Amino acid sequence: MSDRRELLFETCAKILEVPVESVREDLVPSDLEVWDSMKHLMLIMAVEEQFGLSFTDRQMVSIGGVKDLIELVEADSND
Repeated sequence: MSDRRELLFETCAKILEVPVESVREDLVPSDLEVWDSMKHLMLIMAVEEQFGLSFTDRQMVSIGGVKDLIELVEADSND
């Protein structure tokens, strides 16, 4: 697992208040009762802060789960 992906999983675990071992690429809000709209916004803001990113409105709307966050973070690292 890449350092960026590991850091992303740790960030997700912290915000969603779950063990990092339970964070996986295919994790989506419907998998966790705690992942409500407020946690979703908190997660997006935490990822932006952690990786020095600023998502566009379009990108934020497209985030449906961990996989989408991985793609956005990894796309930034390729720029």
